[in-house]
Amino acid sequence: MRQTLPSDDIHASVERALHDVLADKYTVLIDCESERGVLPPDVREHVGGDLGRTILRACAEDKTRLESAIVLLYGDIETCASIRGSINGAFPVIAMVPTERHVTLYRDDEVIATFGKVPHKPWIFLRVALDIAGEAGKGAVVLSYAGPYGNTAIHDGIPTSFPLQDRVGYRPPSSVDIAT
Repeated sequence: MRQTLPSDDIHASVERALHDVLADKYTVLIDCESERGVLPPDVREHVGGDLGRTILRACAEDKTRLESAIVLLYGDIETCASIRGSINGAFPVIAMVPTERHVTLYRDDEVIATFGKVPHKPWIFLRVALDIAGEAGKGAVVLSYAGPYGNTAIHDGIPTSFPLQDRVGYRPPSSVDIAT
């Protein structure tokens, strides 16, 4: 069970902007580290197929998830552009791009909102977005490619998969293992 701290509360206008974008959507967060916007070769090669398989599996429960699917990203503009290029326009992309003072929310190439990020950490924005997608949308899932948010998502009860580790038979620790 997730504990909410006062620092976890985000401004109502931020939550409203995220709600406007994510309500009625099936949201897939792609969690990935990159070096100066360059994705690791394994990620670049597989992310499109992994994304497609994840969405098709979700359609077994709700067929409308296919037409409502969007990809959520958080990172520098180069990393977000690289992931967008790797999925080749298969699904709309919502990107949260932080700077020193702000987080800009993009839908594909269009700026749809800008808000201050201090004192919030990236996971706070992402968790709120995934919670909105889960509660007011058609669900949310995290595809983690050794990114910084996969284990936190598991801990917070958000469905998470680790496609690169799955390919080599590695399983990340369960939420029970993480809590102990």
